[in-house]
Amino acid sequence: MNSYDRRANLQELDTAIEVGREVYYCLKRAEEKLDKATDWGLVDIFFANFITSSLKHRRIADANAEIEQARGYLRQLSRTLDHTVLPESLNVEVNQITRIADVAFASRVMDVFFQNKINDSIEQIQKSREQVKIVVKELKEFRKLEAAVVAEVVAEPVTVEL
Repeated sequence: MNSYDRRANLQELDTAIEVGREVYYCLKRAEEKLDKATDWGLVDIFFANFITSSLKHRRIADANAEIEQARGYLRQLSRTLDHTVLPESLNVEVNQITRIADVAFASRVMDVFFQNKINDSIEQIQKSREQVKIVVKELKEFRKLEAAVVAEVVAEPVTVEL
């Protein structure tokens, strides 16, 4: 690989590192939103009503939006590195009928069900964030090595033979 290729590789690594950070922060925001959904879920279990159920589901929807944004960044990262970090099943899977049942009937059984779903999703997000963190760290280390090689190539004297 010549110096030009390595420099292009450095740019790709910079892009991948930045995109990896974006994935990480989207997941962090998703986890925070699910933590809020957990809080509303606890309130919903004890004081079940339409408002608490609606607020809980709003937080879940917000978390799903963050996860979708993370997936978009992940696709970008995959195109750059051909490496996937997040599982496809990361979304909080809630079908419309179950959501309507939770809001309309406000039963403790449904509230506990959703609380367990939210907690499972938080655990998945934490694992995925840890994976992203490891990948970004490895990319940074590889970038340092590439930069050192580029610096050496640039520092070599050019000799022209006649």
